Amino acid sequence: MEATLKGIKGVEKAGVSFKDKRAVVVLDETKTPLSALPMEVRRRHHTFRLTLFVPIAEKDREKAAKALQGVKGVKTVKAEKGGVLVTWDEKTAIRYGDLVAALQKEGVKVEEQDN
Repeated sequence: MEATLKGIKGVEKAGVSFKDKRAVVVLDETKTPLSALPMEVRRRHHTFRLTLFVPIAEKDREKAAKALQGVKGVKTVKAEKGGVLVTWDEKTAIRYGDLVAALQKEGVKVEEQDN
C-alpha cells in the first residue's frame, strides 16, 4: 500500500501502519487534490476507506465539526480523541486547504501533528 501511495502523482511522502490502521500522506495538491486519492488508489487495484484526520484541540472539536459540515462535498465529520475525522463525496473536488480555511473562518486552529 505504501508503494501504491508513493506512486501517485503529488504524493511526496507516505507511511502506512496496518497495525494502527493508519496511513500518513504528505500530498502536493497542485498535482492531485485530496479528494482524488481514493480513486487513484482504486485505479491501482487496492480497496480501502479513506478518512482524513484533522488534529484539533479538544475545546474546539464540536465547533470544528460544525464548520467542516458546511464545506461543499463533506459527507461526515466526527469528533475523536485528538481531532476530527472527515469523509467526503469523491465526486466533489476538495482540498485540505478548503477544510483549513473553513476552520480558520470559525476561529479554529489546526494543530501540528508529529508523524
